[in-house]
Amino acid sequence: MAPSLFARLDLRDFVAWMAAEHHQTVTVPASFEWAVAPRPGTTDLAPSRAPRRIAAVRGFASYLKAVDAAHEVPPAGAFGFHTGRITPHIWTASETDALLAASRQLRRPGRHITYPVLFGLLATTGMRVGEALHLTRRDVDLDNQILTVTWGKSRNPRLVPIHPTTTATLHEYDTHRPSQATASEAMFFTRHDGGPLPYYNALYAFRQACQTAGLAPAPRIHKPAWTSTRSCRPCRLTWATSTRRTPTGT
Repeated sequence: MAPSLFARLDLRDFVAWMAAEHHQTVTVPASFEWAVAPRPGTTDLAPSRAPRRIAAVRGFASYLKAVDAAHEVPPAGAFGFHTGRITPHIWTASETDALLAASRQLRRPGRHITYPVLFGLLATTGMRVGEALHLTRRDVDLDNQILTVTWGKSRNPRLVPIHPTTTATLHEYDTHRPSQATASEAMFFTRHDGGPLPYYNALYAFRQACQTAGLAPAPRIHKPAWTSTRSCRPCRLTWATSTRRTPTGT
């Protein structure tokens, strides 16, 4: 079974940490030290994420030990088995504004166009990022101001009404977005070359924008908690508090 996205990210961070600390072999003390290391930009230890991080190291260390016996495999369950939910980050209006402003500064082709709209749509509707990334042009009905979510936690599709200012911004994006694919099956949010926008790309851009906005540690992009429904204003892609709430379902 292929490792999960978070396992791959954890393993990448572990390898980078090993190189920075000049460790030549994986040892149990080093693994434990990294597992509880503070999140970037903080000084607080993070024992709650240690079980997940040490699990990622165990698979990597087992492979290395088969090649070189000098490597050590951290014991299973050393930090227990974390099954609780992570406390959501409650976004304030100022944090949302800062995130969107920072996302307009992202480099690389098309990022400053796509990500302010994508992140703003999440704040406006409360959609999950995977649901937004899987929207096709057919799912985005701007005439009736309705989004149809067909890919999500529930097997049943649901309708998401959107505010008129959200509609205007989505129309503006649809007109000027990097890819001009017009097929109804084409993804609404795309890379600059027209390909589907992967979750990992959105996650990386989200973390970059959070860092630029001074939000450290970066909140989770998956199912964030917004203090209020937001409405989009077209053209400048700025956001103001909506006069109504947008029902989204769960």
